[in-house]
Amino acid sequence: MSSISEYLNIFVTLLAIVDPIGAVPIFIGLTGYQSSANQRRTILITSLAVFLILAGSAVFGERLLRIFGISVASFRVAGGILLLMVGISMLHARQSTSSHKPEEAEEAAEK
Repeated sequence: MSSISEYLNIFVTLLAIVDPIGAVPIFIGLTGYQSSANQRRTILITSLAVFLILAGSAVFGERLLRIFGISVASFRVAGGILLLMVGISMLHARQSTSSHKPEEAEEAAEK
């Protein structure tokens, strides 16, 4: 992988997956009540966690798939099917089937 276009393709794909612009409103909604210092700490911890996960996947991902007997091609197909299912679910605009406990609803209302 020495071609600039291959690295650019990888970068654009990761940028689309991580979606830093789309994460800003979520971040503000979750940390709007925190002080600036706590927000910076949250940014640092989150950025470090995302970096470590992406780096770990880049270094050990193929080996881990090989251990489980999964080819990269089949992993791509499974990921494509998963994205298709999520997209179709979004088009139908159905509510999530996950349930929330009353305590969680109260905690969310307090925040």
